[in-house]
Amino acid sequence: MPFVLALDQGTTSSRALVFDGGGAVTGIASAFNTQQRRTVGGRRLLGPDAVGAAVDAFGRLGAEVVVRPSPWQLGVGQETLPVDLTRAWLAGWLAAARKQIPDLAAATA
Repeated sequence: MPFVLALDQGTTSSRALVFDGGGAVTGIASAFNTQQRRTVGGRRLLGPDAVGAAVDAFGRLGAEVVVRPSPWQLGVGQETLPVDLTRAWLAGWLAAARKQIPDLAAATA
């Protein structure tokens, strides 16, 4: 089944929606974020909240924190790299989502 990935890169977090072939929002992004925010060894992982938490923590210590978009771009000769990176990124998201909600495995195979 084909999926469409929509990304929203904000200044303090990243959000993603994954749509199935029929245009319905899947539970993949939610499951991924839940998996990234789980508690491991008594510590709560921050996942997509990490940038905002770091900004808040440094701010409480009196540091001035400036968050800016990255000007990073792929160079000449790397035209296929975005496809490869996107595939690898989505594969990682799917693996994490499947760990969190095993029922997603059949829907995302």
